[in-house]
Amino acid sequence: METRSDSAQVDLVIFEIDGHLFGADALDVARVTRVSIDLPLVTRLGEPADGARVLVVRGAAGEAQVLIDRLVGIEQAPASQLCRLPAFLHGLVEPALVGFLRRGEEIVLLIDLYALVNEGEVGQGVDELEPSAS
Repeated sequence: METRSDSAQVDLVIFEIDGHLFGADALDVARVTRVSIDLPLVTRLGEPADGARVLVVRGAAGEAQVLIDRLVGIEQAPASQLCRLPAFLHGLVEPALVGFLRRGEEIVLLIDLYALVNEGEVGQGVDELEPSAS
């Protein structure tokens, strides 16, 4: 297993969709704004209750919007606390779902936003995740 410096930090954008917390590499988000009719809309993570805001993500074919209920914030997380999904879940869950982070009592599902808007093509932030102890 690969080891990382305990001081390595990753900037995550934390957001909520339909009561579930998600996190993604903050560098994958171009901006947070209101829904625009000019950009493709991605709702593969679920249907937001409010859906008044979107994360605008740069994809291979340009920008796309990920509909969210709420932006929780930007947080620094130790890279050593980011965990990959166990191998047995591959193929059973959304391909852009790459791992998780324990945030106190909460679990934040880690999403590769680039993969989400490009339907499976893996982005840059995935290599920060530690292998899961499964």
